Amino acid sequence: MFDEHRQLGVVNARILVNDDERLDPICVEMADSPLPDRRGLPGAVLLSFMAGAAVIRADAYKAVGGYDERFFIGGEEETLAHKLAKAGWQLRYLPSIVMHHHPSLANAGRLRAYGMRNTVVNAWLHRPWRSALRWTLFTLADTPKNRDFVRGLALTARAVPWIVRERDPMVDELDTDLRTLDRRRFAARRPVLTRRSWRPEDSRPSPAPRASGVAATEQRSQTMVPDLHSGGGHLAAGTGFGKGSTGGALDKKRSAAGEGSVPCNG
Repeated sequence: MFDEHRQLGVVNARILVNDDERLDPICVEMADSPLPDRRGLPGAVLLSFMAGAAVIRADAYKAVGGYDERFFIGGEEETLAHKLAKAGWQLRYLPSIVMHHHPSLANAGRLRAYGMRNTVVNAWLHRPWRSALRWTLFTLADTPKNRDFVRGLALTARAVPWIVRERDPMVDELDTDLRTLDRRRFAARRPVLTRRSWRPEDSRPSPAPRASGVAATEQRSQTMVPDLHSGGGHLAAGTGFGKGSTGGALDKKRSAAGEGSVPCNG
């Protein structure tokens, strides 16, 4: 795939969750990307990816410096995706590539503050100030008002010198595409004063019949897992590592990428 399409930098796989192979709901949203394809490449156009369910061209990954360790975990792929997009690399969702995900909930409660911090810092590092401000206000409104929110604010405040030193806004065409994704996410905002984060019962899927094939798998996608990344990110739907998405690393995987690629496990 990468050998055939030299502009392709990242391929996000179709994610099947647990032994019953339910489709991660984020895949349905990625497949329904509203973004235009200006390069004639296969797959739905993305502006981010799921860290544990993607294959990245090794040269592209190295050229932009890979993951930034300061983001730790919780939407850490969003800033890498923006750096890749700013450098001209294309990101796509290809359901023909499959990742099997067996998520762990062990550390879910410890990551939400990082998710909030990371998406706000990422916006100010890479986006024009008006878009960064809109995204920040949305994130603050959308994030449940609890201890994670307070901790996220503190982490964000400590990142201000880092933002000032390294801020490098993207070109308008790229930000216009991100604003298209913003509108999707804004429409699904939680109540401003909610204190509710993800709860264990949210991970219990509704019963669904077994089926085979991509279309059948999409029809039975009912999985809900922890809201690790309260701030969200920008996939096709602008939901990133947030509501209804599994995120995280993978215990099993099957991929079909080209030579010179690396599996991206966050």
